[in-house]
Amino acid sequence: VGGEKRVSRRIALVTENYLLPVTDNNLVYSFGIRFMGETLTTDLAIFNTSGSGIIGIPYVDFVFKF
Repeated sequence: VGGEKRVSRRIALVTENYLLPVTDNNLVYSFGIRFMGETLTTDLAIFNTSGSGIIGIPYVDFVFKF
């Protein structure tokens, strides 16, 4: 399950969530911000698992349109 909420023409808040049946901490979730340009989109996010007790793992994603 995921979602995106635009806060301006080129910026959105994003989340992606996964349910994994193989572990005790079976919820993997992320939240972050997406910067959208004409040919480049960049995501800055944090990934984490339920019950981990840490802030999360930073995640950077670049998507090029060509």
